This record gives sequence, C-alpha cells and structure tokens, in this order.
Amino acid sequence: MVLEINALVMVGIKKDINFIKCYKSKNDKDYIIDLQDGKIYDYQNIVFKDYMDDEYICESNIIREECSFIGKVIDEFEHLDEIRNLELTPSKLQDIINEVYEELKNLKIKFDKNDIKFYSFLRWR
Repeated sequence: MVLEINALVMVGIKKDINFIKCYKSKNDKDYIIDLQDGKIYDYQNIVFKDYMDDEYICESNIIREECSFIGKVIDEFEHLDEIRNLELTPSKLQDIINEVYEELKNLKIKFDKNDIKFYSFLRWR
C-alpha cells in the first residue's frame, strides 16, 4: 500500500467527527447501508458530493483526528517540498468566505457563518 500525502489550503468548516458525513450520492451503497442501520442519525449534517461544486471537499477523520470538514479548496499540492506563494487580501478572503457561506447554506448544512475559517493541513490517503 502506498501512502499518498498532499497539502490543502481550504476555506470552510472543521468540527468534530459527528458534524458532517459525506456520501458520493444518494445511491452510494455506504449511504444506503447507513440509512438502513440508522447510522446517518449519528451526524448533524449529511452531504452528497454529487451536489457539490468540484472545488469543494468534504471528508471525515483526517490527520489522525476525530474531525470532519467541508469547504472550498484554495490550493492543493502533492510535493511537500514545494514553496507556494498564496496571496489573499482581506477583501478576497471575505469574498471566498461569502461564497462558501452561500454554497454550504444551499447544501442545507446547519452552521453559523463564524464557523467558516481558513485552514491548511496535510491529508493522507
């Protein structure tokens, strides 16, 4: 098994593992099984990736933490020795926060706008 690591820069929400659960679609076999077993009720929000824009991600249990996150990827790179220059003015960051707020609100996620923050982290796959 090859471990793939990439770095992400995201604007979105990161909370505990029960905040959100993502499935590929309503036809996802994992969703159907969890629905039948009642496990979907363990989560505050359920999202289907086929309803999300391509720039958005939704995952659970990363970085060896019990957490879940959803948001817009601002930058992603696979080579950890890359030096990136990411420039965000306060007004550009606010525009992205407003966009993420509208997108997540349209997905019917229950959250407060103050939950949306800027994150950078490593992701193992």
